[in-house]
Amino acid sequence: MLLDYAQTAPIATFDIVEQLVTSMPASSAIDEIMSVRQIQDRINSCIINRESGNKSFTVTLFAFISELDLDGLTRTLMIKCGRCKMIIRGLKCENAGCLLVFESTHVEPDVTFDITVGLSDHTGTLPRCKLSGHTAELALGCLARDFSIKTDEEKCVLKWKYLLEQCKLRIAIIFAISQSPIISILHIEKCNPMEVARKLPVY
Repeated sequence: MLLDYAQTAPIATFDIVEQLVTSMPASSAIDEIMSVRQIQDRINSCIINRESGNKSFTVTLFAFISELDLDGLTRTLMIKCGRCKMIIRGLKCENAGCLLVFESTHVEPDVTFDITVGLSDHTGTLPRCKLSGHTAELALGCLARDFSIKTDEEKCVLKWKYLLEQCKLRIAIIFAISQSPIISILHIEKCNPMEVARKLPVY
């Protein structure tokens, strides 16, 4: 039983964040609309008062996608062993305790998006935001496994679907392990200019 748990427990930061994201409220209607600067101020306040409990929160943000490297050198996919779920960094699973080592059957690896995104508005920039999992597949209109076999030209087309575009985003700011929070994009869509004009925070 312990071995089964160890093989499926979310020991990686990515898995912990995925579990926390699924526990977030589903509706964006209850989210506060914030600017980048307001989000940064709240993050700093949460870090200062970290000892008072979990400070994770969700907000709605109107921002430009200022960084989205789908066709360059930045990693965009996370590949895990289909059996033990450990991250594969080479051609095969290197986990000595993986049961796949003793099996003759082929098990397809798990492939998921893990994209780094920059979000910018008139007050600043949120770097190193994560666009991952099913959210990324919905945004880009393709599965992670299909993306892995696309040409650089095809990836470039997908990149310009959002790069430098103003979008409405629902994001989760998660204080999971380290002092610095993880900013995960829960939903992304291109903005309605009239909605932006009515709701964009000045500060």
